[in-house]
Amino acid sequence: PFNPHTQIQFALGKNELVSLKIYDIQGRLVHSLIHNNYYEAGYHQITWNGKNNSQQIIPSGVYIYQLVVDGAVVDTRKMLLVK
Repeated sequence: PFNPHTQIQFALGKNELVSLKIYDIQGRLVHSLIHNNYYEAGYHQITWNGKNNSQQIIPSGVYIYQLVVDGAVVDTRKMLLVK
């Protein structure tokens, strides 16, 4: 559970194209934190502030983040936003 920010961490073995998106439990896109940006090899940490793409605060609930690297889904995890 988190309130109001959470950290999403990932590691890359080489420079790669990355996307990181947040979805609600019904599969609707809430926020696109990273959209097809190149990241260098190494560890990375991204902060999500519990807001949607329009920078509006979203309600408490279960959300899912999906990390896509070079077009392949490499990680999908649930998060619980509690306000």
